[in-house]
Amino acid sequence: MTGALSRLQAAFVERARPLVPFAVLLLMLSAMVLAPLMAIGKGYRPMDDALRHCGKALSGRPWTEILVLGPAYTLDHHQGWHVLLEALHGVGFTAPGLLTFSVVGLFLVALALPLLLLPRAEYWLAALAVLLFVWPDASARFLLGRPYLIQTAVTLLICLRWEDFERPRLPWGLAWTLLLLTAWSAWCRSTWYLYPLPPLFLWLAGRRRSGWLTLGICMAGVLIGACLTGHPWGYFRESTQHLLDATQRGVPSWLLVTEFQPRAPGLQGIMLVGGLLLWRGVKGLPLRAAVVDPSFFLLLGSALLGFHSVRFALDFGMPALLAWMTRQIEVLAGSAPALRDERGWPRLGLALGAALVFGASATADLGARYSSGIDVKTLRAETDGEWLPGAGGILYSTSMRIFFDTFYENPKAPWRYVLGFEPGMMTAANREVYEGIAQSDNDARFYRPWVRAMRPEDRLILEAGKESPSVPGLEWHNVRGGLWSGRLPAAPPTPAEGSAEVDPGD
Repeated sequence: MTGALSRLQAAFVERARPLVPFAVLLLMLSAMVLAPLMAIGKGYRPMDDALRHCGKALSGRPWTEILVLGPAYTLDHHQGWHVLLEALHGVGFTAPGLLTFSVVGLFLVALALPLLLLPRAEYWLAALAVLLFVWPDASARFLLGRPYLIQTAVTLLICLRWEDFERPRLPWGLAWTLLLLTAWSAWCRSTWYLYPLPPLFLWLAGRRRSGWLTLGICMAGVLIGACLTGHPWGYFRESTQHLLDATQRGVPSWLLVTEFQPRAPGLQGIMLVGGLLLWRGVKGLPLRAAVVDPSFFLLLGSALLGFHSVRFALDFGMPALLAWMTRQIEVLAGSAPALRDERGWPRLGLALGAALVFGASATADLGARYSSGIDVKTLRAETDGEWLPGAGGILYSTSMRIFFDTFYENPKAPWRYVLGFEPGMMTAANREVYEGIAQSDNDARFYRPWVRAMRPEDRLILEAGKESPSVPGLEWHNVRGGLWSGRLPAAPPTPAEGSAEVDPGD
């Protein structure tokens, strides 16, 4: 009886072996989908651009009617993404639905695409699991719900499949995928000047053919994306002007938005690279093959460029690190005899282990990183209308966070914001006031130009804790949790004809 049962089990295991690749793919896709959904379920809400992208789709207005912009800015620099969100809104998506779609959808675009690009994609999930186990906060970059994640997918495609472009015969399927992905990315985000970076490092690594081919394909995709906006010349002109206004306006680096500030390489990344190189040495594998990989070149170059702007380390260094780790894990773990058979059960075991580590690391509410979104203090026109701007008014503030939260909650409100998502896009006069306030550590005197310019329908909203802001000339009210709104005092009533004002001391 026992022997018959053993033979039956063995027969079942053998017959089920062809299903292993499908089970591995299904397991990994499930982990990818569940991770962002579980984070949202714990209260996660992005705190910056994803909110204003949803607000823009709901508003039905151009940025010139939402922000007080400098004269150089008239176009939507994320047109493709807003077109998609507007279409979803048209079929019934509300603000929370658009935000969930942004977070989950772009998480999958960036991190699930490699599952379809690699024949043994469990090594990709293993690389993600190792990265998040050592550096759990790295998951935050993939959960922001912002269209730069489409460019992350472009970078990963080049890093993971550059060898195909080195072959004499052009891989047309990959070439078309890269072209269309780049065109979509460029239409959704107008940072056209960043796309040559991965091909440049292919070229520096000695991979000249793949470097030139991917550069040509990417720039053709950028041109398509620019034409899709309907304003190709304005696309290049305004995005270049934005880059200059955002980074070259002669202010301390700490006054720039976070992505333009410098940052040294993280210890976690150094540990991961060092650990994998050490593992190769222990296994007796040559180190040269690992360090001449173009992904390694892009990783090192992005780390160095990060001393100028952390955007390079985050947007290119992290994808390059993941691609390089995937290759190293494939070489090191793939050399094990048990993992060579793509239909072998050990392959499913590796995928299951990687999925569990990835899921635990990506969804853990460490330091309340997700649940802190439950207690976000926001202003709503329905309940706080008296202390928000009136029709045609302006909301003055020195906090981009106030813009993101307030615009998301009130996308159709009939006022404009003096500060939106980038100080470099403000009018010159407003930017001078904003920078003066920031560099004076919120000295009330530097608010005077704004106070003098305010009208009865305008409001100045500040985060000031329990104490009323010290900015004079305004009537202040603590609207909610330390968010203070200031307005011009109501004018005293004009005495009726023939009456006389009486001195209270008489």
